[in-house]
Amino acid sequence: MVALLQTGPLRQREQAAHALRKLANVNAEHRRTAIQAGAMGPLIALLQSGSPTCQDHATAALNNIMFKNPEHEKLVVEAGAVVHILTGLKSKFRDLQTEALRSVKMLVGGSSSSQRKVVEGGGIELLVAMLKPAAADERVQRRVVDLLMKIAAIQDFRKRVLKAKLVEALMELAKAAEDAELRRCVEDAVV
Repeated sequence: MVALLQTGPLRQREQAAHALRKLANVNAEHRRTAIQAGAMGPLIALLQSGSPTCQDHATAALNNIMFKNPEHEKLVVEAGAVVHILTGLKSKFRDLQTEALRSVKMLVGGSSSSQRKVVEGGGIELLVAMLKPAAADERVQRRVVDLLMKIAAIQDFRKRVLKAKLVEALMELAKAAEDAELRRCVEDAVV
């Protein structure tokens, strides 16, 4: 399967990434096998493809590989995937945006080096940009607010969150939000 991630038409590589996504979601043994088979490098390369669907499947496969495994997370971070995962936050393709957000949440909840890579890669600024009206659906924006609050709670990153104009973005979002749950989430964050 790893060979299919690397060669052939993009559609074939997309299907291989989708299959690996599903396989890595099954259990820890499948995740370990994916790492041992060398899937990580080709998946990271697919994050840079021109296909949002391919990027989505590759991001999801990496998420599944990292799931509850700090060693796998470390390998993904050290391989340089974070900057490419962060790019998915800017996507207009909602599935990719959601998977990228899932990755960032996992990385922020992980080791301090993973957190630092997210911040150094511009993750805070990208997340704040997602709070602009119409940048993401309101369900996703609720998750973004929660995630930014978690990042802001980390002493090392508090100033950077404020520099990214989070408070201003939250105020603008509160005015524009149609969803009562999102408004409540924003109000809780501002208070």
